[in-house]
Amino acid sequence: MLHQYFEKEYPLILRPLCEDDIEEMRMWRNLNHIRKNFIYSGIVSSAEQKTWFDKHKVMVNDFVFIIEETSVLHKKIGTVSIYNFSESGKNAEFGRFFIGEADARGKGYGVRVAKMACNIAFEQMKIKKLLLEVFEDNLLARNIYKKVGFNEYGEHVKNGRKLIRMELEK
Repeated sequence: MLHQYFEKEYPLILRPLCEDDIEEMRMWRNLNHIRKNFIYSGIVSSAEQKTWFDKHKVMVNDFVFIIEETSVLHKKIGTVSIYNFSESGKNAEFGRFFIGEADARGKGYGVRVAKMACNIAFEQMKIKKLLLEVFEDNLLARNIYKKVGFNEYGEHVKNGRKLIRMELEK
């Protein structure tokens, strides 16, 4: 997870997650409207978040980004990840994506951030295909992914809810 990938498109920055970010990330992740869209939707404690960070910071195939807004809000607003690279290194998953700050929602940042993260994956990491799973009823995320160019290609049920599989090729 510790990495140097970075993308800037005014007023947004995607930068590597650091330990100083994990409590804010945990607070966002625990918001009801965000956590309901994760396969594990339980409340995450500070200790669990720290354990997660310590485990993930040494992983070589899990890159977590903090999203910052630098014009009006001047703060961290969310997170996105690229992870689970295939053995060939040509495919990876896109996910753990949310805008956690209420005053940053509804401004079109979701589509812009998703495009920025895809650009990092395709141009900097040299990924050929990004894959994701999204709950069928998470219409906001599905619409963002479709606007970015992801196509639906399958589905399955997890925790009693339908997950839609999507992909985007470079």
